[in-house]
Amino acid sequence: MTNATLDIISEITNNELTISYECKTNHVLYSIADFGGNVIKRGDCHSVENNKLSISDLNKGIYMLCIIDGDVLLKRRFEKN
Repeated sequence: MTNATLDIISEITNNELTISYECKTNHVLYSIADFGGNVIKRGDCHSVENNKLSISDLNKGIYMLCIIDGDVLLKRRFEKN
């Protein structure tokens, strides 16, 4: 298994989530879930521009960002103001 890291530049944000992740495969997916486990948003990481995910449509709260890259699953918590 490959060592991989996912960094969220600011864990408390309003409209955009800036992430730092180097894709290991050609098919990398992301999802954003609330702490109840409900997936709110999902997409392909290769379509993310400038490492920024729009979260303007999310309500205030605490969420979990998950990245699936082949056999690697990375999770990071963030808060939307």
